[in-house]
Order: sequence, then C-alpha cells, then structure tokens
Amino acid sequence: MASNQAILRAMTRFLRHPGKSEWGLGILAAEDGLNLDVLFEGVGYRKLAKSFQGLLEVPEADVPADHDLRKRDDWPRLDRDGKRTDARRDLPRRLDGLLAEFRGLFPDGLQSKACDDEERDYKVAASEFARKELSPDVLDPLLASGGYKDILQRTRRSLAKVNLAFPQELTKLGDISESAHREVAAAIVRLVKAGEQTPAALEQLAAVLDPHGAAKWPVVSLLPFLLDPKSWPFVKPTFIERAVKATGFDVEYAPHPNARTYELIRDLYLLVSAALNERGMPPRDFIDVQTFLWVASGMARDARDGKARKKAGAVPAVS
Repeated sequence: MASNQAILRAMTRFLRHPGKSEWGLGILAAEDGLNLDVLFEGVGYRKLAKSFQGLLEVPEADVPADHDLRKRDDWPRLDRDGKRTDARRDLPRRLDGLLAEFRGLFPDGLQSKACDDEERDYKVAASEFARKELSPDVLDPLLASGGYKDILQRTRRSLAKVNLAFPQELTKLGDISESAHREVAAAIVRLVKAGEQTPAALEQLAAVLDPHGAAKWPVVSLLPFLLDPKSWPFVKPTFIERAVKATGFDVEYAPHPNARTYELIRDLYLLVSAALNERGMPPRDFIDVQTFLWVASGMARDARDGKARKKAGAVPAVS
C-alpha cells in the first residue's frame, strides 16, 4: 500500500495561468466536478472552471523541494500574502474613486488650508504637546522616583488633546487602580522609547491594560501616532475596517491590539502614502495619511451626515 506521503506527491499539481503572469506559480488545492481551486503565489486562491483549457502544467521536478507551496500548513499565510500583493497592484485603480471622495470635501487637496484647519492642525498641536509631556527626559526620572500616577495622568492628558479616542476609553485609563500604576507606567515608558520595536511594545502595553478594560486600539495606537507621526499609524476599529475595504489590503485585524496587525496597518499607511505621492498629493506624515483614509473611505461624509440628521431631528417641527 502506498504511503500517505506518496499519495500526496502523486496528487500534487503545479500550474500557471498563461494570461496572468503576475499570479505566479500555483498549486491545485481542491477540485469538484466543475471547478479547480488553485492557490497562486501572487493573488491567493482563485477558482477556475475545469472547462478552461489554458492552464499550464509545471513539472514537479521544476519546483524546489523547499518551496512554500509544498507546505500545506503555510497555505493560509500564502493566501493572505498573495491577496495583499494583489491589493498593492490594484491600488492605483482604486485610488481614482478614493481621490474623488476626498476632493468632494477638500477640492484643493491634503495640504490645503481647509483640510489643515479641519483635520490636521489640532493633531499637530497634540503631537507637539505629547512630545513635551511624554519626553523620556521627563518620564525616566518619574519612573525611577515612583511617579507612576503622574505618568498615567500625562498620558491621559496627551490622548485627550484629540478626539480620536472615545471619552469612555480614556476614562478606563484614568480608572486603573493605584496598585497597577507601576506596571502600567513602565509599559507606557517602554512604548514611548521603543523606536522600531514599537509594535511589540504596543502589544505589551495592551496586555498590561487588558485586566483593567483599557486595552483598546485607539488608546494604545494613539501614543506612538502622536509621538512619532512620521512612523506610526493610528488605529480605530471602524475606521480601519473601512480603510481595508476601500484599499483591499488585509491587515489581519483582531479586536485585541497586537504587533502583527499593527505592522500590517503601518504597511497599509506606507502603501497609501506612496500611491498619493505618485499622484502628486504627497503626505507630510501619517497624520495626512490618516486624514486621507478617513475622508476617502467615506467616514467623514458619514459622520457629517449623522450630525446633520441628529441636528434636524432636534429641531421642533413647525406647525
């Protein structure tokens, strides 16, 4: 009787699509009476009709023994990576609609006075405040001397300078019991000083805040966003959901703040930044990228429409 490994080898089929070279090498993952499910390196899974006669068979001997497509356990990762590669290629086409939505609100672009007045200036002011309030030169002596409560208060004051986190989320941060202040303060200082290790430090802060109900994306991501807006993105669940839908770029979102998702959201911001630069609307930093995605994904329009409906509903009817 043939071994399971031998049966698997006998069933392995590597394929290429003749008209889609960007899809790369594929492997037959499943099939039914009508269709083939093929996992391609460049775009993830594609369902192809068996009646399609153009698929090219690739001899198994031509595929290295250590190729990722041979590792079935890696297929979910390859699917996600392939779809992100496809989203990168597709973003220029999607950008036309995003730019139209953005210019509907700010026709003069990202660096216009109207856009800066409404969306940027207060965030820049908050960033300047946070860098002073949470400077390592200030925080290190506080941490060493036991000024843990002061560190938490400084953090909350900095986050409250913008309207990006809900007040109740900041209240949770203020309600942390004194017995936990030392641990939370130390995690905040690690994040402030983390540099390129920011995603890991963000995840560590979330783990420390979790028992207190304060481990929210807007809270933990707002710190690096304000302190270094050229490098680190802001994350709000609904906003990111809309940005992912608008760009097609999967960030592997999870409700609990984690390093992997944060790194992918940074990749999304960088991707959009590069695309805008190519279109002659270069962002100055991630504040501009966040503004663009907020407006271009329709979030700003929805927020305005909601305020208008609420205001209209509050006006007494005229008899």
